Amino acid sequence: MENVIIARKSWKNAAMKNAAAFIKMMPNGKVYVTGKVFEGFRASPGPETGVITEMPHLLTYEVKAPSFSWTTPRKSPELEAFCNEVWQKAKEANSWFDYTL
Repeated sequence: MENVIIARKSWKNAAMKNAAAFIKMMPNGKVYVTGKVFEGFRASPGPETGVITEMPHLLTYEVKAPSFSWTTPRKSPELEAFCNEVWQKAKEANSWFDYTL
């Protein structure tokens, strides 16, 4: 099994062109955030936070369900709250993830 993308945020500012960040879960349940910068058709890797937290056991079932997709807006309220917490921890770990700049 490979890493699962749980959520994505994208933003644009003058310094970075277009950027995106992804919350990912490793097969062992550890969660981290990774970034990517887009310039036209080219994409370059951005920073990674390293492991931020571990996915709660009950949310793991939701993420591993065959019908789950990070593009689906129908996440449970618990998963949404978890993602918001992870985004906040990513911003604290690395200011690059402060997409409000």
